[in-house]
Amino acid sequence: MASSSNTSQSFFEIAIEDEIEGGLDLQELGAVDFPSMQQTLVALWKPGKGVYIKELDANRKLFYFFHEIDIKRVIEGSPWYFNRKALIISRTKNNSNPRCITLGTLDLWVQIHDLQIGFMTSTILQAVGDYIGAFVECCPNNFMGIWRDYMRIGVTINLSKPLK
Repeated sequence: MASSSNTSQSFFEIAIEDEIEGGLDLQELGAVDFPSMQQTLVALWKPGKGVYIKELDANRKLFYFFHEIDIKRVIEGSPWYFNRKALIISRTKNNSNPRCITLGTLDLWVQIHDLQIGFMTSTILQAVGDYIGAFVECCPNNFMGIWRDYMRIGVTINLSKPLK
């Protein structure tokens, strides 16, 4: 666990919940090893101003980031996984109770294979993304180069609904 030496600084926080059931994985999974997750995520994220991590309950953690750049990098770098379990990330609002935040969506990158040349357009990719969930963005590399085996799109899926 990393922390800042100056505790009077303003901080930013996100809540993370381990996905244990729902549309992605129907089998019941146990809680993650909190100290191991703490060390791994801090080593991956390398927050410049530090982070304080608190276990709220078995499947909900709170991360206090001490700099806006660190929180943006973590959110924009999602999806994150630990021990093959998706970490559902949501930014908290000021003075909100992190235990009351609904964590019901997950941002994913989806690969679209076997598209014919005439269907490799941003309009078609957006329609596919809206069918899967909610379209977020096309990968900037989709339309670079001569030939792609697949296209990538970012989508947000609702975890309370089954996958299509």
